[in-house]
Amino acid sequence: MVISATHVHPVVTQHASIATYDALGVATDDNGWMIIEPQRDAA
Repeated sequence: MVISATHVHPVVTQHASIATYDALGVATDDNGWMIIEPQRDAA
């Protein structure tokens, strides 16, 4: 995962990428793997 907000110039990559950390949620699963998903607003 490339978060292009951390780079001054556009990043050319075959990896998934997003432009900003806004609305990004991070958690870990039961095995300790990182999960990156859209942040959901509380209803």
